[in-house]
Amino acid sequence: MPSCYASYHHRTTSHWLITHPKKPRSISRLTQHFAKAEATAHSGSPRPINDAGKGIHLVSWKDVCRPISHGGLGFRKIHIQNDAFLIKLAFRFLSQPHSLWFRFLRSKYKCKSRVPDTIQRRTCSSLWKGLSVVWDDVRDNLEWQVGDGRNIYFWWDPWVSEVGPLIQYVQPAASSLTVGTLVGDMALPNGEWRWAAFSHLLPYDILVRIAAVKGPCAVVATDILGWSSSPPRGFSLKSAYEIRANSNFGPHDVVWQMIMKFRGNQRIKIFLWLACCGKLMTNTERVHRRFATDNICSLCKAAPEDVNHLLRLCPSAMVVWMSLIKPDRIDEFYSMELREWFRCNLSKLRYFARRGPDWDLLFGSVLWNLWLTRNSIVFDCPLEDHGSILERSQRLQLNIKLK
Repeated sequence: MPSCYASYHHRTTSHWLITHPKKPRSISRLTQHFAKAEATAHSGSPRPINDAGKGIHLVSWKDVCRPISHGGLGFRKIHIQNDAFLIKLAFRFLSQPHSLWFRFLRSKYKCKSRVPDTIQRRTCSSLWKGLSVVWDDVRDNLEWQVGDGRNIYFWWDPWVSEVGPLIQYVQPAASSLTVGTLVGDMALPNGEWRWAAFSHLLPYDILVRIAAVKGPCAVVATDILGWSSSPPRGFSLKSAYEIRANSNFGPHDVVWQMIMKFRGNQRIKIFLWLACCGKLMTNTERVHRRFATDNICSLCKAAPEDVNHLLRLCPSAMVVWMSLIKPDRIDEFYSMELREWFRCNLSKLRYFARRGPDWDLLFGSVLWNLWLTRNSIVFDCPLEDHGSILERSQRLQLNIKLK
């Protein structure tokens, strides 16, 4: 699954996007429509239709746009991706001070300082207006790399890693602070810091961080403006997107990456993702969405049909699993939490299986065929292959290996 939309890689399209902060709503709606349809198209069951004649999606757009490591498909929201491109352009504007376009724009909009506090203007081009939208995020994530120290303000510019401007750490009683002091003014010609000039103004932990920074030296190259959100201070679109998204997804779960690394068909991969999300259109879910009135399992007619019952606890599924799982691990296999169950079967190929090689393929194939069998009963659509669930799964496993 791509990490971003293919259109972003097209030069003309990306140029249009970054120079037009407000995009036609039709583009955003069309992009969301295709992305949502992707998850539904691979679900293995007919697409539900509501009373208005529109398809009902199994997964919300918000969940689809979550990172893969946090249970999503890694799609990026088009308006946030556009902002990330604008941040990239703004960073290039600041990091290339000698370029012709930088000097032209600075002269046109009368930007006096290297990094202005604001660039908003009453009358300006659409490009400049777009840059002003993301300017605060750009400024907050800048970080200087010390060279000769002649372009960095010691107190006001961020140049100590993960610290920010030093002015916010100055002791309240300090009175000998010179606002316009440069980093180069606080060091000797050989690059050693003038500790007596500032050590009494800052707390000890900040002084330790300053000591870890190599002091400025006149023979060294000029100061370089870097990007604090990437480890080597180099800009990345991924970090810019995460800044604009401003979402805290919590700790990641390795099971999602296991599913996306599944070696089988894309259709089965998306099905596994939906199952692990608990988003399959089982009878319990159909009753919840008012598509049906009976939540009893279509295969065994004995218990409510949810994801856990259908894929693991239904007698039709248990018959298959009993022939494949080690006898001493049967109890653990049926009692394990569902998400952990997926993770264990996709990563530890010899833990449950009697035959270890390619267990992940057979595991996914069995789940897929259980789902197809269930759908053939619910929707009265007999399968062309009349073999048992295990036979069809083994054939599917072999076909995947031969591809």
